[in-house]
Amino acid sequence: MTKEAIVARIVSELTNMTNLDPVKLNEGTPLIGRGAVIKSVQLVELMLAMEDFAEDELNAKFDWTSDVAMSSERSPFRSIGSLADTLAALEQ
Repeated sequence: MTKEAIVARIVSELTNMTNLDPVKLNEGTPLIGRGAVIKSVQLVELMLAMEDFAEDELNAKFDWTSDVAMSSERSPFRSIGSLADTLAALEQ
């Protein structure tokens, strides 16, 4: 699956759980930290959805509770693009 398809899936999940305009969401959109577009409970919902997505569509395990995932500097949750990169790497 392409990174673009994964980004589209993340954007779809975000718009389904929030009132965010999908046109304003892109790879650089922050998910945590300054400028984050979602609240912490929505981040957890997104991670659960991405865990299911990884298992069902990428045939991979997405461990969103790891130390790396929780690191503010290296976290895949920094932005939509970093999350998509992490998910894309699972498939390889």
